[in-house]
Amino acid sequence: MALMVNANYHGPRAEARTALEPFAHLGPVRSEYLQVPWPRVFETSYFGIDDRKACSRNQHVNMYSITARRTDARAMAAFVDELLAFSRSNPAVPTTFVVHRFPTQAVRRVPDDASAYPHRDLKMHM
Repeated sequence: MALMVNANYHGPRAEARTALEPFAHLGPVRSEYLQVPWPRVFETSYFGIDDRKACSRNQHVNMYSITARRTDARAMAAFVDELLAFSRSNPAVPTTFVVHRFPTQAVRRVPDDASAYPHRDLKMHM
């Protein structure tokens, strides 16, 4: 199992490095720190991998997601342990687990009845 972390940090580079230091200690096989303008965020995400699995035609990929209001480190670690065991037992099954975590200050300023998405207090999609 490989760990890939893609973090988009809005703020000074030194602050980003401090915030991401715990991930650096995990020993990633590859890392990259970029400072890019907003229009280039998507194209530079995930090391610039051209991955269209979720949105291309005839891509038979099951994508399920859940959301969370908080991060439970023990629950995440237990899940990753189970995912690792599953991957080792089923090497022919390609498995990906993606976590998107983000601040909610701006979206929480939007009134609930202003759009179709009422869950503005969620901090993470997995």
